[in-house]
Amino acid sequence: MTDLELSIRIAQLVKEAGGRVFYVGGCVRDKLLHLENKDIDIEVHGITPETLIELLKTIGNPISFGSSFGIFSIAGNHVDIAMPRTEVPTGKGHRDFTIDLNPFIGYKEAARRRDFTINALMEDVLSGEIVDSFGGLQDLENGIIRCVDPKTFVEDPLRVLRAAQFASRFGFDVDEATLALCKTIDLSALSRERVEEEMKKALIKSKKPSVFFEVLRK
Repeated sequence: MTDLELSIRIAQLVKEAGGRVFYVGGCVRDKLLHLENKDIDIEVHGITPETLIELLKTIGNPISFGSSFGIFSIAGNHVDIAMPRTEVPTGKGHRDFTIDLNPFIGYKEAARRRDFTINALMEDVLSGEIVDSFGGLQDLENGIIRCVDPKTFVEDPLRVLRAAQFASRFGFDVDEATLALCKTIDLSALSRERVEEEMKKALIKSKKPSVFFEVLRK
């Protein structure tokens, strides 16, 4: 079973159980930009984690990346299967968060934890319907990197580097208000590895890597 076929099968089972499954994150963004993206991330709404695990067992061997994270996969496939969650910061680092799973939180609140509007788009796996709670479609069309929620955006310092990386990869402009927020964020808690990872993406995936450094200078 391919990753795409697996996503559809999971969505069918979840629908039968009263829930709904969406493609989320970069795979939706890149599809709308007509770019290749081999990573498939899906988010499962409307059923409990326990129900999801039982459904996944009917397909294959489910793998959990920690019950508190609500992220699963099926052995032999590369689809990330997540449940909606909220994140509360506990420190200044990229991973300093406590996570609260809530599969009934609603689509808008589930998307609120995303960094940028273009990454907050959701596509129903079965119907193809796009759920756009924060104006991501318009920002895609206009080539704008805009944060989803100013209050939560500043909680993760890695997002400063991600803003520069996306601007470089897609040739987009960073929204002025988002740029102003980035100037207020302390990056000192980020590990060298995380910084290097974002820089590599800009250097390898961008046609104009210099934009990455230009945005960081701003």
